[in-house]
Amino acid sequence: MTHHPSGVEWAAGLAGDDVPPDVTAHLKAHLNECPACRREYERCTESLAGFGAAARNAAERPEPFWTRQRAEIAARIARRRSVTLRLTWVTSMAALALAANLLLRPAPQQVVWDPDDALLRDVETSLWRSAPASLSPASLLVQEMNQAASSAARTESEKENPQ
Repeated sequence: MTHHPSGVEWAAGLAGDDVPPDVTAHLKAHLNECPACRREYERCTESLAGFGAAARNAAERPEPFWTRQRAEIAARIARRRSVTLRLTWVTSMAALALAANLLLRPAPQQVVWDPDDALLRDVETSLWRSAPASLSPASLLVQEMNQAASSAARTESEKENPQ
């Protein structure tokens, strides 16, 4: 028994195209030997028997049918172009509005450094401070010493009163 035909051999045999003689001979020889392939070939041949006539009938429609087809296709293309055109216009207008907004927005106000204003702020800060600015390093030192003393006192009280 010869090997089963490939898909290309099946397609060529069923379509009846210009098939090389060796392919046709192999397909015919195999169909004579293999009943399963012969049944499948006959089933496919019956299915495809009316296909050619149906395709020709579908293609041989009256001219008004083809005129309607062309008109519908042209209308679809026009609608698609219309949507694309509207989308382009909307995008352009949005970009134009954004550009106008950026260009017509008032410029941010420049902050001018005023030495008198800076001096007044420094004076006000000094008035609200509890110690003069020149003593601020000493005040930090006193805070650290107070923290150390309070932690030492806690440690002593914990040693005297163990729980």
